Amino acid sequence: MAEVRRFPYKGRRLATFEATNGSTLITYEADQTQIDKIKTRYGEQFIYGNTVYIAQYDQGNRNLRTVPNGPAGDQDILNGISNVDLVAEMNSDVNFYKQATGTQSPNTTSVDPNQPGAPGGSTPANPNPGEGNEPQTGSGSLIYPEDLGSSGQDRIKFQALTYSASIDSRLPGLFDGGFALNRPTFTPVGGSVFLPIQSSITDQNSVGWEPDTMNPIEARAATISSSIMKASNPSDITGAVANNFLNALKDLKKEGEAVRAYLVGQAIGVNNLQSRLLGQVLNPNLELLFQGPQLRPFTFTFKLSPRSSSEAKIVKRIINYFKKNMAPIAEDNGLFLKTPNVFKIEYQKGTSTHKSINLIKECALTNCSVDYTPLGTYMTFNDEDATMVSYTLNLQFLELEPVYSRDYKDPNQIEF
Repeated sequence: MAEVRRFPYKGRRLATFEATNGSTLITYEADQTQIDKIKTRYGEQFIYGNTVYIAQYDQGNRNLRTVPNGPAGDQDILNGISNVDLVAEMNSDVNFYKQATGTQSPNTTSVDPNQPGAPGGSTPANPNPGEGNEPQTGSGSLIYPEDLGSSGQDRIKFQALTYSASIDSRLPGLFDGGFALNRPTFTPVGGSVFLPIQSSITDQNSVGWEPDTMNPIEARAATISSSIMKASNPSDITGAVANNFLNALKDLKKEGEAVRAYLVGQAIGVNNLQSRLLGQVLNPNLELLFQGPQLRPFTFTFKLSPRSSSEAKIVKRIINYFKKNMAPIAEDNGLFLKTPNVFKIEYQKGTSTHKSINLIKECALTNCSVDYTPLGTYMTFNDEDATMVSYTLNLQFLELEPVYSRDYKDPNQIEF
């Protein structure tokens, strides 16, 4: 892959990417606010990491053209100067081509863009990135972009974990008074993946509630069953059954016709016979009842646009990291498949856990999809592996266990 060229120009920090078709993509570094606005208004296909795709340069005729249907003319987002104006200035500046491609153009003079007062020169944005904020990485950790640690930018960490369980470790003891299953054992495997926090951060807590009914006849049957279970000896059981049935028969005689219609309908499998014949139904005693907890889903989408040969390797290894760890593990004898590795996900502020964003329990990666042509066309770098210019990685996770009230321990935290 050709190395990415970065240089200041016309008050912006530009970066160029060489494509296999002989053209050069022109981007400029943008702040997060600009990137979020462009994603919302024009789509993610115009974003390369922390840069915005603004133009394409044809080496043959040395002519720049703006990106169609993109943010080229949006002065509101682009701080008062549109990319249309910027591209026009580039086309009229013969020195631009040397800076962008490293190739001397006709009728140009040597210019150092970083020299104060030089044509097209400017002061680089954020010339001294933050130090001391590198992520706490393990062996083989993957960081994208490469300068994520030194920039001090908040990040999200993905750590693969082995899922270990056995009969004895999971089942509760016979005499410990407990009924809940013990948790599996999770052990970190390999390094972690560190990526920038995506612009959309959401969580969704859900609980299962469903409407249910119990009519008077069912309620009376439940009462009889409960009284029988309270009897301590066979004679008590016989007496309880007899008494309850006698009382039930007395009540049924009071509403004999209605009850008979209901029982006939049940016998022949016609549930609404009572309504059809008598124009009435048994009181259903409808209630909304708790059915159980539900597991939380999490979805992450990352745009991975390599800016150098080393970053291209990192991007491909990150994609491999998720695909490999989510795959079932085949045992040598082929008899069983072991549970895939699961993941621990953590939002980080610097090197510490972010205290204003939700915490996430261990998750299974249920779906991993990769778009190799997010720009809508096939385009690669001219490196040996023909690395794609950009990738879109979509990850869908599901927590392994529900969130319970006991998990919210600190009232000052968002969660847990």
